[in-house]
Amino acid sequence: MDFVKRLQEFEDYMFLGGSTREEILNAESMLDLQFSEEYREYLGKCGMATANGHEFMGIGKANRLSVVENTQALRDKVIIPKDMYVIEKLAIDGIVVTQDKNGSVYQVYTDGEYTKIAETLYDYLVQ
Repeated sequence: MDFVKRLQEFEDYMFLGGSTREEILNAESMLDLQFSEEYREYLGKCGMATANGHEFMGIGKANRLSVVENTQALRDKVIIPKDMYVIEKLAIDGIVVTQDKNGSVYQVYTDGEYTKIAETLYDYLVQ
């Protein structure tokens, strides 16, 4: 099963509309990185979404959930590596969840230390 299908199964699933290929490429360009294939699919189908207590970053009109704005802001504070992008901000001690272009998911702490927590977004969601 894929990440988007699993998101859609949750009763509280909400999304703001899919992003265009151009919007996705523009976001990658602004961040000077590539998103994982899984994240590109999510962006194309959902734009940004919430489900099961998660608020996943994306592309859309809700700036507080913007992958570009949140990633840039945390890079400015030197918290996340340049090859990662923010997928979720946890409301716990400033911890954020990031992903790299290979799809691996990491938990990043305020001191810049990070730990791999899942192989894919799907794995992260179903933990």
